[in-house]
Amino acid sequence: MNRLFGFTRKRSTRMGTNAFAATLFVIGILSVLALLLNKHSFRFDFSEEGNFSIAPQTVKILKNLKQDIKITGFVEEGTKSKEKAVDLLNNFKYQTPHIQYELIDPARRPAIAKQYGITQSDTLVLEGGKQEKRIRTINEEDLINAVVQVNQDQKKSLYFLEGHGEHKIGDSEKEGYSFAKESLEKDGYDVKTLLLLQEGKIPDNAAVLVVGGPMTQVISTEKTILDHYLSKGGKVLFLIDPESRADFDSFLKNWGAELHQDLVIDPMSRLFGGDFTIPVVNSFQNHEITREMKAPVFFPVARSFSFKKEMEAEIAFNPLAESGPNSWGETKIRSGEAKFDPGEDFKGPVTIAGAFNFKKKSEAELDKGSKWIVVGDSDFATNAFFKAAGNGDLFLNMISWLAEEKGLISVRAKDDQSTPFFLTRSQGKLFFLVPILIVPGAVIMAGILVWRVRRKR
Repeated sequence: MNRLFGFTRKRSTRMGTNAFAATLFVIGILSVLALLLNKHSFRFDFSEEGNFSIAPQTVKILKNLKQDIKITGFVEEGTKSKEKAVDLLNNFKYQTPHIQYELIDPARRPAIAKQYGITQSDTLVLEGGKQEKRIRTINEEDLINAVVQVNQDQKKSLYFLEGHGEHKIGDSEKEGYSFAKESLEKDGYDVKTLLLLQEGKIPDNAAVLVVGGPMTQVISTEKTILDHYLSKGGKVLFLIDPESRADFDSFLKNWGAELHQDLVIDPMSRLFGGDFTIPVVNSFQNHEITREMKAPVFFPVARSFSFKKEMEAEIAFNPLAESGPNSWGETKIRSGEAKFDPGEDFKGPVTIAGAFNFKKKSEAELDKGSKWIVVGDSDFATNAFFKAAGNGDLFLNMISWLAEEKGLISVRAKDDQSTPFFLTRSQGKLFFLVPILIVPGAVIMAGILVWRVRRKR
């Protein structure tokens, strides 16, 4: 007993016991951490541009999924395609429990590949409900577009008005809307054209009608159809350019928007490398269409408009895009001179885009659902500008808001397109002075100093 008591009182025994207890304590902490991390995984992307993250719109779509989607990927072992697919699918699965995936090497399991009719590697097959979609390019944009399409039981139809010189969705030239059409189809819409006089009405399945820059007159019969459609809960995107001869002034006035006979002039545009007739909007109003937008939007040759205050009791108006404080709405469009004239021109900021809807007068009143957006420019959504900065996002968000697809309102996945790098005036001067004057000047001065020191020796 004395030996045991003496053993426990030894310094070496106490130190060994403490070390054993500390080891058990550390193992316990690590076990608890491992258990927590196994049940709740966390991810961090420390890259400045978020290169290893998925886009906010992708996250929003995935979190709003209501049905399970099974993804079967046919990729060969040991290839970069498999690494890319694993990273991307893990990112998707992390956001929602409704995504399940399996990767199969078609060379090792040819029976399953034959069952799916796979003839080419790097193919992802998405199955959800009654829908099936295949993609052969493994990237975030194509995959989330496929998820959207599989998740829809029925596509919503969008109609683009034609017959008055509007931009055409089939036109792939710079004035066309083919990029917009392609992006809308990727968002899961069925995009069609509409000749109003030929059809005699706006189709019952129209989720949204786009009036994309009419240049010739829209006759009264067509406007009556439009008026009836809007009053019965229709959704319309009006893109009306300066000096348009479509004669929508009185029509839109009845719907709360007073179009100005002007041209928006913005001296700040030159800082972005553009013309002063291309106002740049880089701060947006707090609306669900623009809330997540950070990139500026270019409006080449735009007009302004104002909300008809007399209709405030029945119509809700939210400005979406306004020009800068130094801009103005020039009323002498053809004078060839851009100069603000107080009392004649509209002082900035002026409204270029805004959203409207009816107010409910009482809780008991049924909401007709009518919504309309007015933009004083149709060129911002043409192929020439659609992929510039935030132009495409703004156009697609407007459509999503009108179509009541709130899950699609966000900033879309990054693709390989070039992204403009914008400098302020002071940053531009600094960017010029440092490499051109300051650095060479410092080198020359140092050289002169060394030469003088050596000469004195």
